[in-house]
Amino acid sequence: MNRSASSVALAGLLTVGLVLVSAPSDAAKVKPSDVLNEADFEAIFSDMAGAEFFSETAKKIHVPAKKCARTKKVRVKSARSFGGFVITGESRRWGGSHVAEFKSVAAAKKSFSAYQRFARKCTKFEVHGATYTHKSRTLPRVGQQRVGFTEKTKSGGGVDRGASLMIRQGKRIAVVSVGGAGKVTKKQTKRLAKIAAKKMK
Repeated sequence: MNRSASSVALAGLLTVGLVLVSAPSDAAKVKPSDVLNEADFEAIFSDMAGAEFFSETAKKIHVPAKKCARTKKVRVKSARSFGGFVITGESRRWGGSHVAEFKSVAAAKKSFSAYQRFARKCTKFEVHGATYTHKSRTLPRVGQQRVGFTEKTKSGGGVDRGASLMIRQGKRIAVVSVGGAGKVTKKQTKRLAKIAAKKMK
């Protein structure tokens, strides 16, 4: 991945809190089976075949802060992420997912409210030299709370389009974000939401 493209991908992951604060692997209570994996992403996005994937566990996650271009660290009981990226010529695609388990339902609701505020108020902002534009996207009725939106990112490297979704079920929150040169359709977003909701429990 070239530097400008990787910077845009990282910025996108940061804005929705997909980058974890690393911790030893034995800290994880959230299991690998609770998070979207390589097969899940490739089944929905054929252009992710051959992607370089990564996985992390953590005791802290990033959630959106009050300022749109910033995040804040929140301590959780456990969290696990999985994602990847691929660039082939002019084509590029990246995707990531994490599931975090909080110490209480109240703590999970508090962090989920940060995602809701971000989706509602941060419809356009700049970060790392890129301009983000967000629009709400309806999700299927999964989980106890849910929020989704599409993204358009303009930077020196061109234009990326994507979609992000967040689902809360009890003490857990799942976050999924996918982007790249091509659009993420409503059908693809719906499939992501259903798989994420099924696996996160």
